Amino acid sequence: MVVLGYLGDLAWMNINICYSLCMLVCGASVFFMPLLLTYYNGLMVMCVIFGFTFASSFSFTPSILVSIVDLDDFTCAYGLVLLVQGIGMIAGPPVAGVIYEYTGRWDDSFYYAGIFIALSGVCSYMIEFCETKATKENYSDVTETKKPQILP
Repeated sequence: MVVLGYLGDLAWMNINICYSLCMLVCGASVFFMPLLLTYYNGLMVMCVIFGFTFASSFSFTPSILVSIVDLDDFTCAYGLVLLVQGIGMIAGPPVAGVIYEYTGRWDDSFYYAGIFIALSGVCSYMIEFCETKATKENYSDVTETKKPQILP
C-alpha cells in the first residue's frame, strides 16, 4: 500500500489507469489461484501479487474520487464507496458458498471472483475515458477552479 501510494504521488502517474491495471492483474491472480493449488511457490507468488494489486483499491480510491467529485462532496462519495465495498465483502463469501453448493467445486468460486474483479478494472477504466471525453468537450469552459462534469 505504501509503494502504491508513493507511485500515485508521482507527477507522471495516471492513477485511474494504474488502478484499472491493478484490478485487472488482481482479478487474474484470483482466477489462476485454483490452477496453482499443487504448486506452493506459484500459489505464494499469486498471493503476493493479489495483496499488492488489491491494495490499490484502498490507496487510490480517495484520489480517484477527488478527480470525479468536488472536494465538498468527497465525504459523501467516499462513504458511498465504503458502503458498496462493505456490501461486497459481506455478500461475497455467501455467494461463493452458493456457487460451491451449485457446482460442487470451490474452483468455480475463484473463477467467478477473478472475472468480476477484472471487470471492475475494466469499468474503472471508463472513468478515465469519460474524464478525457468531458475535458475535450468542455475545454473552453474549464477553469482551474471548476472541474468538467463527468456524471450527469
